[in-house]
Amino acid sequence: MSELTYRIELPFSVSQIWEMLNTVEKWVPLLDGYVSHEILNETEAIWTFKSGIGVMKKKISVKVNIVEWNEPTKLTLHVTGINEKFSGYGYIETKPDGEIKSVVTIFHNITVKGTLKLMTGTLTKAPNHKKRRKIAEDVTKKLIKVEKLIKESEVSL
Repeated sequence: MSELTYRIELPFSVSQIWEMLNTVEKWVPLLDGYVSHEILNETEAIWTFKSGIGVMKKKISVKVNIVEWNEPTKLTLHVTGINEKFSGYGYIETKPDGEIKSVVTIFHNITVKGTLKLMTGTLTKAPNHKKRRKIAEDVTKKLIKVEKLIKESEVSL
């Protein structure tokens, strides 16, 4: 079993962050090892990642079920391996930190069985500080683009 919690402070309001979370296509590609995703319906999707050690890489498909969508505070997911034996859950939680900043907490708990235990980099390895910083920077850049597009559309109206 692997459990990971990390927090990111972002210079955006909770509502700005949820504008991004509301569209999976905006944030799922930021996940480590991302290859693709397919939306099945409002609460189910399949995400595909590459995981491995060194040159040994393997595609891993994950069925994702949204079990709680409590905007603007928490998004909870259950995950099940499609081509590998694992299962777990996780959440993204947002809290305001003043008027223009927020703290985002990302948590996951994954249980891996079988041969995948040897190649669990993407799913269970805690991201190092460089990866955490990159995720925060990627989310920030994405939010800046969204904010800019919103402002441009307001001006053109």
